[in-house]
Amino acid sequence: MTALMAYGAVILSFLGGIHWGLAIASDPRNGALPRRLIVSVAPSLVAWAGLLLPLRVGLLVLAAGFAATLYVDLRATRAGEAPSWYPRLRRPLSIAVLAALSFSYFAWPMGVRR
Repeated sequence: MTALMAYGAVILSFLGGIHWGLAIASDPRNGALPRRLIVSVAPSLVAWAGLLLPLRVGLLVLAAGFAATLYVDLRATRAGEAPSWYPRLRRPLSIAVLAALSFSYFAWPMGVRR
């Protein structure tokens, strides 16, 4: 379970890194750079917080982070800030991750600590 949490946190941070790359590749004169940089750092902060929390709560935090990042990714694609093919990659991967985190949440006994 700890390995799943760690892997989830790393992948969530990686998804933020994608937005960092999109931010630095964008034109800074359009005024969106500060927002894009915040969006790029937020997944790492959520992942870190998830690792610090008790396991079951951490799983929920990671799941929420993945769902929120997917939402941001889809909005970025609609706005032309991310490639048009990106949702075809992100949707199935997000569904798989959310399923794994949800299954782990419900499979892990309530009173068991890490």
